[in-house]
Amino acid sequence: MAKKKKKQKKQKPDPIQLEEMDRGGQEIIIIDGQMFRLPDFKKLKQGLKHIYGEINSNLQNYYHKNLLCPQDSKINAMRFVAGEKLEALAVYSGLQSSQTFNWDRLEGVPMGNSLEIFNINGFDAHDQFNKAMQSIPSNLQSATYNLIVNDRPVGRRKGMENLKESLDCLRDFFKIG
Repeated sequence: MAKKKKKQKKQKPDPIQLEEMDRGGQEIIIIDGQMFRLPDFKKLKQGLKHIYGEINSNLQNYYHKNLLCPQDSKINAMRFVAGEKLEALAVYSGLQSSQTFNWDRLEGVPMGNSLEIFNINGFDAHDQFNKAMQSIPSNLQSATYNLIVNDRPVGRRKGMENLKESLDCLRDFFKIG
């Protein structure tokens, strides 16, 4: 009678330790569980794949400092959401450049095997962006465009009052609150 061979146990690979993870070219330090970039001490967050800044635009900066409405945090949040919706439309329509390229945003390029299927969502987003900008009074449109698309600050006093008024118009347009 032939002898049966014993089954060999499969060896599991060693788990990867998270502490030794490579985080790119800039040195990042951790203080009390929060990550900071060393050259400028900018506060960072860990995403699923990337590390990114906690505050990435002037609109987010205004929101975190409660400058959109210092008296009421709910109105502050609603104005911020209206501005973020307009910013998302600007990115999706191609007016504001995105950090990473998204192949789904190509306008007029056939999707799949059929030449009849086109991705026209970019055109729709551009049309909706234009309608949202038209809901803002004409004297406030350029400052809002510069903040949302070009990420330029609006300034103090009068500029901030104009921004609040334009974000309220956007709240009405997007039916927020």
